[in-house]
Amino acid sequence: MTEYTSDADEQQDAVRLGLLSYEGTHCKHGTFTGHWAGPDYLCFYCEMGVTDAEYAEIVGEEGRRAARRRRHSIYMLVIARLSQRYELEPSEALLQRIVRHAIHSMRSTH
Repeated sequence: MTEYTSDADEQQDAVRLGLLSYEGTHCKHGTFTGHWAGPDYLCFYCEMGVTDAEYAEIVGEEGRRAARRRRHSIYMLVIARLSQRYELEPSEALLQRIVRHAIHSMRSTH
């Protein structure tokens, strides 16, 4: 019994080994699309006809969203620690106060 390997796996291995070029097997968005002898499909952005400017905007918005999630998780960590230290109940109001104080501290010159 032989082990199944797909054309896509073989071509991706060939790219890793340097036998095929990355540009020849991936679209400009980095999605594996195949080679002339194997799988051939378009990524979502290529198929939808998304321009480079639109794609840059999409990626930028995803980056901003990720940064907001990281900041929010840091704020929640700070709230949890402050709540334990000062025996306060964590709340949205406490979060807003901490955020306002942090923004004020960053803007002021010491």
